[in-house]
Amino acid sequence: MTRKRTRTTNRAKWTAESMKEALSAMTSGRRIRDVARSFGIPVSTLKDQYKSGQSHEASLGRNSTFSIDQAGKGTNQSYNHDG
Repeated sequence: MTRKRTRTTNRAKWTAESMKEALSAMTSGRRIRDVARSFGIPVSTLKDQYKSGQSHEASLGRNSTFSIDQAGKGTNQSYNHDG
């Protein structure tokens, strides 16, 4: 059973919806710094997302090695160790 941990950082507090709204505000002609201030998204993050042409969800920490399906399949396997 997984535990629900409380968030201890203030990084990446923006949501995917606010990122999409911020990018659409930038394409409508608003300045990057004004958009960043009003949506609470760092300027560098807005620039990166705008240049890539895609809006990603905020991700913190390392990338996982296995997908959710692969991780679930690995727990039910037993290994035979012949010594």
